Formats: sequence, C-alpha cells, structure tokens
Amino acid sequence: MDRRSLLRYGASAAVLAFVGLNAAWVATRFRRQLPQTTAAGGNAGAAGKALVATSKVPVGTGIVIDGASPIAVVQPKAGDFVAFSAVCTHAGCTVAWAGSGFSCPCHGSTYDAAGKVTHGPAARPLSAVPVRVEGDNVVRG
Repeated sequence: MDRRSLLRYGASAAVLAFVGLNAAWVATRFRRQLPQTTAAGGNAGAAGKALVATSKVPVGTGIVIDGASPIAVVQPKAGDFVAFSAVCTHAGCTVAWAGSGFSCPCHGSTYDAAGKVTHGPAARPLSAVPVRVEGDNVVRG
C-alpha cells in the first residue's frame, strides 16, 4: 500500500469515526425521557375539583395529572403545593416529571420544579395553575 492510499483510508476512517461518535452524542443528548409518575385525572381543568390526594405527591416530587388539560402538581416543601399547566410552551406536548423537574419528550425542553425553563427550545415557563389543599386533596382554584 502506498502512502496516498494509506492517507486516503486513514482520512475516511477518521470521518466515519467522527460521524458515528457525533450520532451517539446526539442520541444520548436528546433521548426521550419517560414519565416517572403520572396519575389519571377525571376533569383536571374544573375549578374546585380534587386533582390528586396529597399523599400521592411526596415532598420534593411532582406528578402529572392526565386529562383534557393536563396539570403538573409539585410539593416543593412539606404542605406547600404548586401547580402548572403540564403543556410544554414550545410545541404543546405533555411534560413528564423527571427527577427534579419536568421534561418534554417531544423536543427535550426541561423545566425546574417551579415551572421555569432550564433547557430550551421552550422560551416561556409553564403556566401557573392556582391550587389549594382541602382535607387530604389538592384542589384547583
């Protein structure tokens, strides 16, 4: 094998390795995250209706309540519940709880437990939903 052939094969191998490693990096960077916790909700959008039992949302976690208007409920500290629309502000997909915040499975946007964007492409935070605790339930309104 002459020097030119060796350089040509070496350059081809380097390009293929670069493309393969780049594809692997992109695949791991933008992989879809599955929801860790979800709950079925009847009419999650109606004011005054119980969204979820307080016991279903441990301190420091969140839950997404499926329905016509999915709602994300978080208990950042004991007895303190906050809620947001679970609809991603980028493309309208339903977000899922992912460890310490919310993740959109469609394009990889992430939000912290306060609904603020931590990674785009979403540019706006999740919309706040007013909630209160009544007895053992988190209620909208």
